[in-house]
Amino acid sequence: MFRQLQNGVNPVTMDDLLKEALRFHPYAIIPAEMRGGEALTAVEAGRTGHTIISTLHANSAIDAYNRILSMCVSTGVRVSENKLMEFILEAMPLILFKRQLPDGRRVYDEIFEGLKVEDGRIAGRTLFKYVVKENIYDDNGEIVKVVGEHVIKNKMSDALMSRLKYGGASDEMLRRFL
Repeated sequence: MFRQLQNGVNPVTMDDLLKEALRFHPYAIIPAEMRGGEALTAVEAGRTGHTIISTLHANSAIDAYNRILSMCVSTGVRVSENKLMEFILEAMPLILFKRQLPDGRRVYDEIFEGLKVEDGRIAGRTLFKYVVKENIYDDNGEIVKVVGEHVIKNKMSDALMSRLKYGGASDEMLRRFL
């Protein structure tokens, strides 16, 4: 099943573990953080009905799609980048972007729904956005508190609502996002 030990070190990769997890037909697969080739396996799993939840480093929600693309391309996969971006969108229609505020707290800054690929780039809409209302400063001019709130920017698409419903979300839960 796994490769043999070499010099006492088990060369099992995150990608190996992700592929092995798929054999057990789990409800959800949650690789802690995608950093490389396992991103392509996660995309393929997401395209075949598996729920994939993971993290990665990016500068924005939109940039997360590009980061996933670069990790997939680094595997040497022989698919055009445009088609690969379509696969990524199919597998991961929602991106939750978390940001660290100047007061040190981390907040979900944006929930973004990817809708389509146009000229190799994701087009979509922000569903929720954290809006800063005020920065509170101490006597030294340092920000000690950021005051803000999450604001609904757009409604999710009917296609995403349907996908979530087929995935087990209740009508009551989905109404909260209308």
